[in-house]
Amino acid sequence: MKNKISLKKILRNHFILFTFAVIFLVLFVLFVMNQAGERLVDKMDLLGGDSSYQEYLGNRENEIKKAEAYGGKIQIIDGEYNILSPEEEKSRYSSKEIYELSQGEYQEEGRYYSGILTKLSGAEEDLYKLLILPKDRIHLNYRIDMDLDQDTSGIFLLFITAAAVMAFGYWFILKLSTRRIDRLVNVPLEDLREDMKKVKEENYSIHHTSYEIEEFDEMRDSFESMTKRLDYLMDKTKNDEFLRYQLISELGHDIKNSITPIKGYASILLMEEELSNKYKIPIEKITENCDDMEKMLQILMSFGKLSRVDYSLNLKEIDIADLFRNIIAEKYSSFELKEMEQIIDIEEKEILLFADELEIKRAIINLVENAAFHNEKGGRVYMGIEEGEDFAEIIIADNGNRIEDFLVNLIFEPFIRKKPIKDKMGHSGLGLSITKRIVEKHKGELQLIQPYKEYSKAFIIRLRKSKGAVE
Repeated sequence: MKNKISLKKILRNHFILFTFAVIFLVLFVLFVMNQAGERLVDKMDLLGGDSSYQEYLGNRENEIKKAEAYGGKIQIIDGEYNILSPEEEKSRYSSKEIYELSQGEYQEEGRYYSGILTKLSGAEEDLYKLLILPKDRIHLNYRIDMDLDQDTSGIFLLFITAAAVMAFGYWFILKLSTRRIDRLVNVPLEDLREDMKKVKEENYSIHHTSYEIEEFDEMRDSFESMTKRLDYLMDKTKNDEFLRYQLISELGHDIKNSITPIKGYASILLMEEELSNKYKIPIEKITENCDDMEKMLQILMSFGKLSRVDYSLNLKEIDIADLFRNIIAEKYSSFELKEMEQIIDIEEKEILLFADELEIKRAIINLVENAAFHNEKGGRVYMGIEEGEDFAEIIIADNGNRIEDFLVNLIFEPFIRKKPIKDKMGHSGLGLSITKRIVEKHKGELQLIQPYKEYSKAFIIRLRKSKGAVE
């Protein structure tokens, strides 16, 4: 078994190692730069600042040789720009010439020169050392040109090499550190991410790798235990749902089989011409109640069917706009009986999506019937489709009473009714719950929004269109 180490200790060790490595690189580069700087100072002595007259006299020959080596010369001038030494044909500089020297624009024998004035302290009068060098060999901002000479080029090459060594060393240390952290941290995290994706897809075959970091081992053990428990619960849920649906189905069929002969005998009695009103009215009531019970049984069996995890839809491409228009036409009389104003907003074009036509029709009919049943006479209902790039929204809105606040979060739960059951048989409180399950089976959304534009409330079914639809 591998020795385990904590994540905190690994990060601490890597931080210490990385810090020491960076400090070593910085010290190395500083050492190289210091050595290069000492060599560079020797080259720049010629361009020094203020110096004493006595020091200049003691080092005059050496400075003159250096200047001549660069194609230049050194002159001593006074405050009025008279040339005191060495003796030359030219005895004095004008103010303009001094300015040209300071700007690197002084020309002599077809070549441009730059000049640097250094005051010599300790002399009996104001004296200045004038260093004159070819412009292409020196800049007046005290930066030595890269091609000053071979030695100076070597100094700059040393600087560049030191910087490159530091950059490479930093990259190499960072690479080693990140590779180890990637192996110890990112690999377990990637395994965990893949396992979570599998669990989301109800695949519980997860990794069983042992990791060096003890925290990840603990996470793996906990996650493995959780997935086993989840797998057991999912199997149990599927089994319970199957048994529940089987029970609902068997009870539904048994009750329906019992109702059918009652309804049949009642229908036969109603066919008797000599049947008096004393018996005819109760028998008609029996027939009506049998019809309501059959409807409720059908709703209950549909609810049980949609509750099954393994229930699959019969998907095909349909024109939802045409389907919605047909539903509105079928239910036209329901709104006319209550003298409700119908506002239809469906464009005359195809809106295609993949859906189970029978189930999605049932979902829309539930919402349309609710709009007619739960609103007062003379109300207004809006039925339309809003189309987006990827989605289509089927909207049924009205100006009736809003859903009470305490019902908003429960309205899609089974057996929740806005009106008491005594109002009408056949309204079981399962309609919205069935509608929501149908929409969710289509990977869509069912929302209650109140208010909605100028209406008090709206139920909206949002489904993905054929482009990228669930298949």
